[in-house]
Amino acid sequence: MSLIQRGPNFVVNDEILFPNWEIKENTSDHFEINNNGNNKFKIENSTGKVSIANTLEVNGVLKINSTIEAVDNISFETDGEERMTITDVGNVGIGNDDPDKKLSIVNSSGTGTMEIRSNSESNDTLLFLGTPYNSSAKNKTAIIAEADGSYSSSNLHFCLNSASDNSTEVSLSDQKMTILKNGNVGIGNNNPSYKLDVDGTANFTGA
Repeated sequence: MSLIQRGPNFVVNDEILFPNWEIKENTSDHFEINNNGNNKFKIENSTGKVSIANTLEVNGVLKINSTIEAVDNISFETDGEERMTITDVGNVGIGNDDPDKKLSIVNSSGTGTMEIRSNSESNDTLLFLGTPYNSSAKNKTAIIAEADGSYSSSNLHFCLNSASDNSTEVSLSDQKMTILKNGNVGIGNNNPSYKLDVDGTANFTGA
């Protein structure tokens, strides 16, 4: 690798990006700017990759039309605090910089919250749960908030599809238990008239 130029500061838009910088060229592979290896910006000719060692700061919009590759965790910060982490094994942490689940959400200063909403009180909200046979198999289990159409309220349905195939996805018609907004609970009944309304046999034990 040959040294092209060395200087005290590398400046873009009046901002010092690389103090004590060097521009080097490797004629067979890449071109790089670095300051003794601490901050390094490298363009590889053979792969078309741009690599940055240490920190990339963008004061504006960062657009990526391809793939981000990282050999370690990827962290996202706002206002000087880490907000989200993607680990090298693909786990995602929000408020958790070392998640051991595929998605971990932690509020370090209070109640943990997660929100899933439709765009209006006329549209349902669905949470699918799956244990699929393969990647194309449909989900057979869902928790559905059925829009009531007034005052942002909804009825809650626990739905399970029992079809002996991998192509039928669970839907509202597969409800097995329902809780209406008035508190009535239905088992096998999606419009219960009583606090507990069971369509079928039931067994109660105890005092």
